[in-house]
Amino acid sequence: MPDLLFCDAHGYAHPRRLGLASHLGVYRTFPIGCAKSLLVGTHKSLPQRRAADALLDEKAGGERIGAVVRTCAGVNPIYVSQGHRVSLEPQSA
Repeated sequence: MPDLLFCDAHGYAHPRRLGLASHLGVYRTFPIGCAKSLLVGTHKSLPQRRAADALLDEKAGGERIGAVVRTCAGVNPIYVSQGHRVSLEPQSA
């Protein structure tokens, strides 16, 4: 079984705060979350360099709903959304 599954779906960064990534995580009982398009929220402009990142916030309440990461220079970023058992907080090893 994988430790983490990346899924082209949203978890918490969803208008109802429970996207497909969250549903799959609960069903399969392992962490899931990631998407290639933005459903809700805003973020600062990202530099075109690899590993550029920014936080994704809800427009109205300013709630932290995910992060944005550019995996390669000059490509569109991915949207990392908290899903089932996924957090934006760094974990100690």
